Amino acid sequence: MRFIVRIIPFVLRALALLSPRLAGRAAFFLFCRPLVRAKVRDRDRVVHDRAERSSVTVDGNTVAVYRWGGGDRPVLMAHGWGGRASNFSTLVQAFSDRGVPVVAFDAPGHGESSGTTTHILHYEEIVQRLAKDHGPFRGTVAHSFGNLGVFKALRSGVEADRVVSVSGVCDFSYLLDTFAERLRLGEPVRQQLRVRSERLLASGTDIWERFSACHDPDLVRGSVLVVQDEDDDTVSLAQARRLAAAFEPRSRLMTTSSLGHRRIVHTEAVVTAVVDFVTDDD
Repeated sequence: MRFIVRIIPFVLRALALLSPRLAGRAAFFLFCRPLVRAKVRDRDRVVHDRAERSSVTVDGNTVAVYRWGGGDRPVLMAHGWGGRASNFSTLVQAFSDRGVPVVAFDAPGHGESSGTTTHILHYEEIVQRLAKDHGPFRGTVAHSFGNLGVFKALRSGVEADRVVSVSGVCDFSYLLDTFAERLRLGEPVRQQLRVRSERLLASGTDIWERFSACHDPDLVRGSVLVVQDEDDDTVSLAQARRLAAAFEPRSRLMTTSSLGHRRIVHTEAVVTAVVDFVTDDD
């Protein structure tokens, strides 16, 4: 798999010389698909196996849903690209220790859910469905790409008292830009990616603004905590600063260092800060 990942940029650039259209189609195929379906890690297994299981159907996909603990007003957690609900095991345990229920899911193409592709509108619909079944939420915690889907759902009427972004993407266009930069795609192929994304989401050419987490902040109720590591090589600190600035004065930015993009969700200082933030009205 690592070899395949390494040669993808070379293959796409060679294909672009022959046909930017075909290269764009191939790049879009990769853009919508997690290359690896993550397994449950050993450190997450005990918490993962303790969850109450259910499912919802979204766009023909069976979406695995997990719940820890009973009671009203749970915390919703949304994983990032290539992740799964079990990635939040340390946070789930910390909330459980305080008697706070948690609901999470595996997006289509991830974890135990069916499908091979997913996008922001899938996340939005899943969060809306879970809000009907389990909400309103005490809070939401989203990691990386999951942040965009949660904010989209919050703008569409899902209620949450506290909103937490951990290593979260702010600008929807950031996804395409960073994907294109890592694969070193030329402008013709990038344009193909934009057009195909707009066609898939069927929501107009202004999706790059409207689907951003910082769009129309007045539609999102509640306080916002933005957590970001300065050494994150996947999502830049600038994204966190943009998100926090959009929600001032009801936002707070917490920065860390040397934790990277994923380890941050298991770090004691971050876990404590997130749980304290969500439960500080108790």
